[in-house]
Amino acid sequence: MTVSDSYASRMKAKIVPSPEYYVQRRRQLEKSIIQKRHAVSTKNNIEYIKRRWIKHCDFLGKKEYLKSLHAARKEDVMIFLEWILHNSKIKKFSSLHENWRLWCQLYRKAVGRSLHAKSCQDINDYMNKDLVERFNLDRSVEEKPVMNVDDLYIVLHYHWTKDTTPYPDGRQIIQLAFVLLVSAYTASRPGALVYVEKNEQTNVQRFFGSVSEVDATETDKMDEWDLRDEDLKTLCYGQISLILLPNPGGIRDHLVMEVDLKHTKGHDKRPKKKIFLMSEVKQPFFDIAMLVVAMAFLDGAFESKIRSIEDIFASRVESPRHSLQLRFVKEKLNLPICRQPISTHCGISTHEIKPLKYHTYLYYLERLSLAVGMPRAMKPYDLRRGTGEAVEKTAPLPLLQQVMGHVYASTFQIYMNQRVQSHVQAAFLGIPSEDALMNILSHQSRYIDPRAPSHYDDLPATTRASLSTHPEIVGL
Repeated sequence: MTVSDSYASRMKAKIVPSPEYYVQRRRQLEKSIIQKRHAVSTKNNIEYIKRRWIKHCDFLGKKEYLKSLHAARKEDVMIFLEWILHNSKIKKFSSLHENWRLWCQLYRKAVGRSLHAKSCQDINDYMNKDLVERFNLDRSVEEKPVMNVDDLYIVLHYHWTKDTTPYPDGRQIIQLAFVLLVSAYTASRPGALVYVEKNEQTNVQRFFGSVSEVDATETDKMDEWDLRDEDLKTLCYGQISLILLPNPGGIRDHLVMEVDLKHTKGHDKRPKKKIFLMSEVKQPFFDIAMLVVAMAFLDGAFESKIRSIEDIFASRVESPRHSLQLRFVKEKLNLPICRQPISTHCGISTHEIKPLKYHTYLYYLERLSLAVGMPRAMKPYDLRRGTGEAVEKTAPLPLLQQVMGHVYASTFQIYMNQRVQSHVQAAFLGIPSEDALMNILSHQSRYIDPRAPSHYDDLPATTRASLSTHPEIVGL
């Protein structure tokens, strides 16, 4: 049988629909609404604003909320936003605007088109003038701190040498340092590194106030974990490669690492590989490869007979090969590297499978920030902004977009340091720039006070005495 005959036989076996089928499909598509694929967090927020719209319609005596949504005019949206302000604790304009933005998403999802541009402009003007003045909404913009290498060094130095705060076990100490470093070296969002629960109410609480208003639609699934990809949307061993590169003149070969970030923002819509390359560094605090090796030893993850760091450094890349990958066993490829501490009958320890939760990571950051002497808690995006700032100084614009995961170059403006990264005064006067002073002034280390009390026992006796009789403390 020739190639053409084989192709013809396959085409005969394939069923081609009739013209009537396509006519019918066209009628169906004409009447239907093509739904956009949304992230889980976006779906949760749209569902929340839908429940608010239903409550609003019930309050006005409109039982068919979907028809009300289809027939909505700008006046209906205006009174809906005003109703939200009357029935919530919203104090900031940004929170009100987020409700309006999500209502637009709900409208497009239900109706299949956007509200008229003139109506949208009128609603924006109504919010900016009437509602802001009547409800005294706060229009201030919060500072977005930026952490650079000096700030991270102070944090890691305290974490490894001075922190006496108890952790469930030693692995949690290693994990925290690893997440901080991989955040800095990849500029990744936290959702690519730790597990963000599908029913997490973080966004809802931030923009809409009390979480108690939200219906709990999902139960805790902590006891249902297995090693399926759909459950473990977090950084796993299969996304990391440890590689030896030849070093003929040295006593051992170079150990390098590749990190393939899969669960980045928009990966479901636009799958695209983004692999970061990392090498050993002389400063132990910043050596991320050794942290991965340590955790791999704890998990028994290496495929070969490697059982100690000496075994790794004794391995050499033999000619004619140019690299040697230290592979992980197949059973560990879908195992999360950073995992959640849980309570057992023997105490608290790291679970064998359950990934580290985002809220646990935030708790560790807050606790460490307080111990270091920071006036405000570190946030994962502080490091992301710092990495973007560093890359922007050394790399071309397309590479900056790749690192940050931005489709449009203008998006980086949101991440830029709010303190202008140029000594404009010196430029105007024509004198040498004080770059070192500008660097200190524009990052977080300037605020750190090691003397700041981080524990109850660090407070003066008079302060402790006043706290013990404080009405709120007594009420607890």
